[in-house]
Amino acid sequence: MLVNFNQPRLFVDHIIVDPRNSKVLYVATHRHKDPGGFYKSTDGGLTWKESPELRKEALHSLAQSTRDPNVLITGTFNGMFRSVDSGETWTPLSTSSTPGLIHVESLAIDPHDPNIIYAGTWYLPYKTTDGGNTWKIIKNGIIDDSDIFAINLDPRDSRHIIASACSGIYETLNAGDNWRKVQGIPSQSRRTRAIMQHPTIPGMVFAGTTEGFWRSAKGGDIIRGWSRPRGNSRSIQSLCTRAIQT
Repeated sequence: MLVNFNQPRLFVDHIIVDPRNSKVLYVATHRHKDPGGFYKSTDGGLTWKESPELRKEALHSLAQSTRDPNVLITGTFNGMFRSVDSGETWTPLSTSSTPGLIHVESLAIDPHDPNIIYAGTWYLPYKTTDGGNTWKIIKNGIIDDSDIFAINLDPRDSRHIIASACSGIYETLNAGDNWRKVQGIPSQSRRTRAIMQHPTIPGMVFAGTTEGFWRSAKGGDIIRGWSRPRGNSRSIQSLCTRAIQT
């Protein structure tokens, strides 16, 4: 298997396993501000195909639609691109008319409507409801100049969203119209790089911070009761959960 796709100093930022076929993998890469590219494997990572449209792009985020898994969105240092054929081809989304919609660090797609997309930049979050043709900033309640590290939609209610930023954790109950600061994890220095709501347990939230893994108590819409397992102080960059059916 290739390591960093035989490209030195290449950062693998996101890996997505296609839910329809676990041998299909999508990978977003970058060298911070410099290009990395998009890679796809259909044989579990034995071989890879690079996307020519994204070869000169620094990819910092990647998301797949639950409603239509053929739809992929990637966020780059310069803007965003969309694929409607499982990463075979890519087209740029219209972002030039929206000031500040660059340096896209995080993405989330509404599980019920692939035209509703949330994008977090190095400064603030944005939203589109028409597949990326038009965008609006959704910052009410969020501290200005907040690097939005991660955005996570509640699988039971897509209007309930949590986002992690350099200024803390935020929650909205109305699809981004208004946000509130989530308290509980001690000290503002706990930069939360990853945030995720449990797919089957309402109110259960996981956070990956620069000072370890945290979990919220069961709290319905209001996230509360954060705790950290003893001895867990390593920096956490990503999270994933798996729902096990019995």
